[in-house]
Amino acid sequence: MRKAQDVINLPVIDVSTGKQRGTVKDLVLDSNLQVLGMIVDRRNWFSAARFLPWEDILAIGTDAVTIAGVQVLRSLEEWKNTGTLLSGERRMKGLPVITRDGRQLGMVEDVYFGQELGTKIVGYELTQGLIDDLQEGRKWLPAGEAILFGDDAVIVPAEYAEQLKETKPSHYE
Repeated sequence: MRKAQDVINLPVIDVSTGKQRGTVKDLVLDSNLQVLGMIVDRRNWFSAARFLPWEDILAIGTDAVTIAGVQVLRSLEEWKNTGTLLSGERRMKGLPVITRDGRQLGMVEDVYFGQELGTKIVGYELTQGLIDDLQEGRKWLPAGEAILFGDDAVIVPAEYAEQLKETKPSHYE
């Protein structure tokens, strides 16, 4: 399991040439909270950001993301209406997490995801704000099937309020 913020800004390396093809700038998410791929910011001022589909990633290491060749980087046009973690109109970071019975559990600060193909978000790091983060720490909320990633909020079942944990999961690598 990986924390999304640990992947942001990693270089994207083409293993067929050894060239850096850009850096990871964001994760692309669908409405079912599946990670579709990454937005890669190209190294050149005149090059547009590209989309790297999840299935074309060879590995996500601690120091780089590897790909088989530059041909796997695609246009962002067809992905512009999907959700993202950090940027764009449908970004998840900063959205309030609201239970169906109207309680706010915090705001999305980061997400955790698996590394296998077709991976889904497996958990959320929630914040109540800087002062609460310093005093009490952030909260960890495991993901489930009944979560809705909406335009203005992430909606979860009421019983998720009891699943909040004080610290990050022990199986975080």
